[in-house]
Order: sequence, then structure tokens, then C-alpha cells
Amino acid sequence: MKKVSKNRNGFTLAEEVVTVMLVAILIATSSGILIHAMWFFCQNILTLTAQQKGIAVMDQLTEHLTYATEISTTGTFGTNPYQVQLTMTEDDGKHCLTADVCVKYASDGGTVNTTNQICSLGGYDAQYTVTGNAGESQVTIDLSITKSETTYYSDRRTIAIQNLSNAAAFSYSSTAGSLYIESLE
Repeated sequence: MKKVSKNRNGFTLAEEVVTVMLVAILIATSSGILIHAMWFFCQNILTLTAQQKGIAVMDQLTEHLTYATEISTTGTFGTNPYQVQLTMTEDDGKHCLTADVCVKYASDGGTVNTTNQICSLGGYDAQYTVTGNAGESQVTIDLSITKSETTYYSDRRTIAIQNLSNAAAFSYSSTAGSLYIESLE
């Protein structure tokens, strides 16, 4: 009867140490790539969120300014039925664009006043400037959305105002107070 010899060959300690070191190098390299990809993803989310907020603010400004019959920075309105005061406000560190709306009813002379938060910005801040030239029926809006002193979105839009006649030159900044808009809506 033949004696079966047992194979006693295995991995040496040096081979196992080299294998563990190679696995550690692969894990370290892949974790670095993963961390960079996560950072890139977060930056894209910040930029996309800021872009959405910027588009929302710009759309609100455009909607209110397009049919304006009077634009003022002093808060004096005439007799038009629809009046809105746009203000950038902050509550507990969260920014928002707020509209104080006054709707006048011609039949009984009564008014309805509401305050609406029309665009929540969260931790982002919107700085915008609305500029109009004398005698022109268009305004230019410059908007930037920032967070922690980094600008994530900026836009410039020129709007033709439908009902504004003989406009005086003005320049309004969101950091200076409120913008008053009157229209026939």
C-alpha cells in the first residue's frame, strides 16, 4: 500500500504580508477616488440648487415687473389696483423673497393686503439690482445667488415693461430696502 504524502506547502508569512499590503494600497487609492467623487457630487448639488433658486427669483421679478405701470424705491403708490412690495428678508438665517401685496377693489374702494413668501432661498442669499433708464420702457435685472461668500449663480435679464410710460431713471439694490411695483393686474 502506498503511503499518501500530505502536501504541506502553503503561503509563507512574507507572501501574506505582501498580499495584505497590496489590498491596503488598493483600498486607500479607491477611497481617495470615492472621496473626490463625493466632493464633486456635493459641489454639483450646491450649484444646481443655487441655479434653481436663482431662476425662481428671476422669474418672480420678471413676472412682477413685466406689467408694471410704476416702479418706485420710496414706497409711494398711486391708485392702481395691484401693488406689490418686494423685499429680501431673513428669518433664523434663512433668506427669502417676500411680497407684500395690496389689491384694491374699484367697486367698493376696499383693499386686501397679504404677505407672501414667494421664494425661499434657505441658506443661499440673493443680491439683485433692478435698473431703469429715463424714458425707456425696459429694466435690467442683475442677480447673483451666493452662499458663504461664494457665487454659485449669476444672471442678467432685460425686461420690456408693457405698461410703463415716461419712466424716470432709477437703480434699486436688494440690499437697500424694498422695491415697490404698481400694475393693472
